[in-house]
This record gives sequence, structure tokens and C-alpha cells, in this order.
Amino acid sequence: MTAQRDTSVRNDWYTSADWDDAARDLFDAKIRRSRRPGSKWQYFRSKANALFFSKDPGKLAAAIALLGRALVEVPGIEPDWASGTYHRLGEFAEAAADLGAAEAYYRQAIAACPLSDRILVGRSCPEEDLARLLNAHGTQQAEQEAEQLFDSLYEHRARHGAWLPRVAELRPIKHFDEAYEDPDDAAEAIVIYHHTEPGMNVLFRPDRRALAALDMLFVGPRRPRAEYHEDFLRKFAGELGAYLGRVVMHEAGGRWRAASPLVDSRVVLSGGREVDPFAAGFKAVWYERSLVRLFDTLVARS
Repeated sequence: MTAQRDTSVRNDWYTSADWDDAARDLFDAKIRRSRRPGSKWQYFRSKANALFFSKDPGKLAAAIALLGRALVEVPGIEPDWASGTYHRLGEFAEAAADLGAAEAYYRQAIAACPLSDRILVGRSCPEEDLARLLNAHGTQQAEQEAEQLFDSLYEHRARHGAWLPRVAELRPIKHFDEAYEDPDDAAEAIVIYHHTEPGMNVLFRPDRRALAALDMLFVGPRRPRAEYHEDFLRKFAGELGAYLGRVVMHEAGGRWRAASPLVDSRVVLSGGREVDPFAAGFKAVWYERSLVRLFDTLVARS
């Protein structure tokens, strides 16, 4: 125990959230004496994280400044380290509600190191964080760029054995190992999953307001990609598409043209045009697109 306490005290200069004059002077003195680039980078990163996670708004600027110094003061900084530093700067800027700066940092993180040369273990990637911000722009151009970013990430992971998300892989949509035959049964699953949560009784009335409530639910740690296991997501994306189809019929008129496998089903609008809610459900889950935006696109020409 004594040895552990001694180590804690010895490392306190870069692991604590202290940032008064004495703490700054000690940190700067230690950094000047540090010779190994990898260690120096970790000292900057650890201290910046400690300041950021202290939740003290007054220390956020200091955390951002330390990461900026790491990019300048670490000699021969590795591309992966630089990418990680820019990514962290983007996360800090996003926390400070400076979304323009966050977007710029995420782009710098992507440019600093090819995806194939980065270590992607247990952390988000600048591609997906940038894509999330682009989706919030609500423009077709930004959403297309977001899809390309997600695709690049999924294709990279697939080269290392991960499943490559594709709409075709949703077939057949199963519940307890039995394939859905009726799109409405698949849609009802979304109501069952979420109707007991605060404010989610709106799901019983399948309209645009219900989609907006789901959009509000699926943020932060509640994003389906963050909350659910991949095997469940393959089913959930189809169920979400079926619920979106239910909303389209309720709001714009129309009927199901059911097919087997279920993912080939379409909603036939009153004018005869067919729309594909399952592709939209896929985008809501795997590209983190807004359900309201997807709905508006489906019915835009109805």
C-alpha cells in the first residue's frame, strides 16, 4: 500500500486535476526534463484529460491548450498520436459547444493518419464523430459525406474480420429465431421496446412526433450503435424500418406491399409511388441519421 501511495504521489503532477500556479510550474518543469517523445505525449494527454474530467469549466481552456502544446512540443510525434490528439481536441471543443472547432479538429484527426495506420481499440473514431456533426447540419450534401465516413470505417473494420453493415444483411428480420412475415409485427416491436420510457407513449400514435421522440431518445449513449450489440442491431434496424413505414402510411397514406424476405417489402403511397422504409431504418441505425429527416425524404414527393 505504501508503494502504491508513493507511486500515486510521484505521478500526481500529470494525473491530478490541480492547475494552480504551483501545479503549472511543476508540470512545465517536468515536461522540460522529459526526453522520451512517447512519455511526453502521454503526460500532456493525461493532464489534459484530468483537467477536462474535473468538470471545472474554468479548466477546459487549459486542457485544450495542453493538447495544442503536445502537437508542438513532442518531437517527432507519431501520426497516430497526432490523430488521437486532434480527435481529443474535437471532443473537448464539442463539450464546450464549439461545434465549428470540433468539426475542424475531427477533419485534422482524419488527415493526420490514415485509418489503416490507426489503433482502433475501445474508442470512437474521428470519422464517426465528424459524421455525427455532419448529420446535424440537416443537408443532403452533409449527410452524403457522413455516409461515406461511416462506410470507410465499416470497410476498414471488415478487413479485420468485423461484419460489414449492408441493407441486404438485414434479411431475414427475425424475432426469437423466427422470421417476421408481417411488417406490422416488426413495427410493433419498437413500441414494445420503448413505450414505457418517459415521454415515449407517443409511439402508440405513429406520426412525425413519434419519430422526433425516438430521435431525442437515440442520442449520446442511447444511440443504437452504442447501446446495442451488433447481432441485435441487425434485427432492430429492420424493426425500426417497419415502424418508419407505419408512420409513412399514417401520415401520407398508403399500404404495405409485403414481400418475403420482409426487408423487400415496400410502402405503396396513394399516388402509386413505392418507398423503402427498411433502407431508411438501416440508415437511422448504421449512419445515425435522423428519423424525422428520413421520413421527410420518403414522403417529399408524395
